Amino acid sequence: MSDHREWLSTLTGKRGAFLGTIAVSAAEVFTTRYADELGDDVDTLRRSAELTGRWAAFDPGTSALVHGDYRLDNLMFPPTGARDAAGGGVATVDWQTLAIGPPARDLAYFLATSMHVDERRCAHERALVHEYVDALRALGVDDYSDDRCFADYRLGVLQGPMITMIGAAYATRGTVGERRRDVPRDGEACVGRAARPRLVRARRGDVALSGVTVRAHESTTAVTGCGA
Repeated sequence: MSDHREWLSTLTGKRGAFLGTIAVSAAEVFTTRYADELGDDVDTLRRSAELTGRWAAFDPGTSALVHGDYRLDNLMFPPTGARDAAGGGVATVDWQTLAIGPPARDLAYFLATSMHVDERRCAHERALVHEYVDALRALGVDDYSDDRCFADYRLGVLQGPMITMIGAAYATRGTVGERRRDVPRDGEACVGRAARPRLVRARRGDVALSGVTVRAHESTTAVTGCGA
């Protein structure tokens, strides 16, 4: 990655400090707007935002390419029956936040926004992180232990509330129907009409993940719990 550091973002120095400032501002907007629904979580979210600058710039000693917004909304699945025998064919979109960061940050964000907190913590968390490490080993990464990955995963869970608050505070507001009108009806946005098999956004249904069922509640909303 050293050949590409000129254009790949790293959250160090001023970038990390700037992100921290944005997170604090977004937390103020978010927790004020949704105070009635958040209850005691208001204080937790504000305190986590205050730590974002230090968190973003922290270097655990291992780095990789991270998507930055790796959630179910940004995964596109082929029609039923069109996947290969290994379950492949899933495409990832929305790459404008590509950066260099701790390897397990995307994993933490994906699991935190795809599973209920109790199910993730108590039933499947360790097993899923272990499977992630096994997949890395199959690809030739042999110096990243389960314990090291789990520590990076725990560190990365803060990505969930941070992105949620920034998105809610600063994204263009509108109804789900208004946002859907921006997506071509055949669901081929961002991959081009020449792509085959035709890719479609996840709709209401279940997505299998290592024996765990991750429910896609809507094509534009998949958050079922963001607790760390």
